[in-house]
Amino acid sequence: MTLNKRHRLREANPLKKVYKLLLLFCILNIVDYLTTMLALSHGAVERNIIADYFIDHNALHYLKLGGIGFLCIYLIHAAKRDLKSQLRVIRVLWRANLAYSFITVSNVVLYFIQNQN
Repeated sequence: MTLNKRHRLREANPLKKVYKLLLLFCILNIVDYLTTMLALSHGAVERNIIADYFIDHNALHYLKLGGIGFLCIYLIHAAKRDLKSQLRVIRVLWRANLAYSFITVSNVVLYFIQNQN
């Protein structure tokens, strides 16, 4: 099988890309949860009002699990409609993963800055 043919086969199934990006989205959310809890345990303050409410009630994990689960189910359902929907879902997941990457890196940087002082 030539390289060009393999490349076309890989592009032929964007639904696989949706699943991979969803897996990355879930991993980033777990890392965000862990870094948020680590930072909070060292005196940081949550800036997200909704997350702060759940933190005050010791239920942030419910928000994360429920939100991730609902969003994953919705995005899989949307991606199974047609190719155009799959490409839209892929764009949304790239943006969401980029945003969560920045949030996670920010959490880690803030944690280390806070520990230096």
